[in-house]
Amino acid sequence: AIRDGHRSFAIPAGVHRLDGHDLLVDGARDFAIAPEPGAAVRLVFRCNWGLVLRSCTNVSVRGLTIAYDPPCFSQGVVTGTSGSSIRFQVDEVFPTPDSDARYLTAPIVKVIRWDPLTRLRVGKTLKLAYNTSERAIRHLGGRSYELGTGASEGTEVGQLLTVGPRAGHTVLLTNCSACSVLGLTVHGSSDMALVEYGGAGANV
Repeated sequence: AIRDGHRSFAIPAGVHRLDGHDLLVDGARDFAIAPEPGAAVRLVFRCNWGLVLRSCTNVSVRGLTIAYDPPCFSQGVVTGTSGSSIRFQVDEVFPTPDSDARYLTAPIVKVIRWDPLTRLRVGKTLKLAYNTSERAIRHLGGRSYELGTGASEGTEVGQLLTVGPRAGHTVLLTNCSACSVLGLTVHGSSDMALVEYGGAGANV
């Protein structure tokens, strides 16, 4: 549509899977992307990336839902603490850290703890060195794992634990100006849900 000089593109209703690829809009100007009138559109990616606008001017993206399958993180229940380490069991619906290629390139993993009743965050987000000689996550067998390197302070058995690699951006605007991303719903982002850098700015 961009190459042929159109001013807009309407995405048909439905769930659209972009396995292994981002949705790249490169060098577009005065262009609009939105669902067909009255349509619900969900874009499903595999991590790390999602929607990328690169070197665009006055491009608008509206009314989309972005999700990831599988989720961009592991999550489970704390089963024990010992010294500076945390043991946890990954829930069946989440990928395990050693089955996910993103962990192989991520220099850092972030760890978030949650109260199992209120589902509110407990303490601050922990950032642990991962892709080093002393990896922060150790497989104990089955779906059991151990986090080390000073991770246990403020952690209690029964808390929920989310572990995600610091890799990828769900929506990225790079070298763009006067672009807008409106009415967007994101279910489970990559490391960052929305990132903007470079360009003349004035993005919304």
